[in-house]
Amino acid sequence: MRYAEPRTQGDALRQALPRASGWIRYEPRLRHGEDGKRALILAVAAVVVLLLIDFKNPLLAFMAMVPLIAGTAWMAGLTKLAGMKLNFNNVIALPLIIGIGIDDGVHLIHRYRVEGGGGVRTIFANTGKAILLTSLTTMIGFGSLIFMTHRGMASMGTVLTIGIGSCFITTLLFLAPAFGIARGGLSRGKGEAERTEPSRR
Repeated sequence: MRYAEPRTQGDALRQALPRASGWIRYEPRLRHGEDGKRALILAVAAVVVLLLIDFKNPLLAFMAMVPLIAGTAWMAGLTKLAGMKLNFNNVIALPLIIGIGIDDGVHLIHRYRVEGGGGVRTIFANTGKAILLTSLTTMIGFGSLIFMTHRGMASMGTVLTIGIGSCFITTLLFLAPAFGIARGGLSRGKGEAERTEPSRR
């Protein structure tokens, strides 16, 4: 009897041991992991496209993505230090972190554009407080999963809490100096334009 080419490890296991029941639990784990990776890629691609459509400026879209990438890297490092490993349960949290973690940078950059490149302290004093509150409330909501007896849900809550907190911190650490540098460039550009204008007259 010929078997079709196995498409997954679960198919190969089922063909090798057709009477075994262990693959029933094994294959869903593989599929969850594959689905999680696919969802992560789709989430990143969708976020990049939306940022480009919204800002209409690749540089601003890049500025919004940097804190998200750095925050996700922090999350991976912190979870590893805590002895946690990504599994088929908490890998589902990654697309959620992508979708939620990008918000802080988007709000700050929009406020920066409204302020016309000035008032960096005002931006972080007002919009900064707002994103702090939203980040904390979101972390509290997902953090409640940590106390569940189901280990998978608890690990997902831990990853989400660490990831959202990391994205918030990296947003502040990156965008604050980035706005300052951009404002300095704008100020120098305006000053040079004002100095050259009288000479033309």
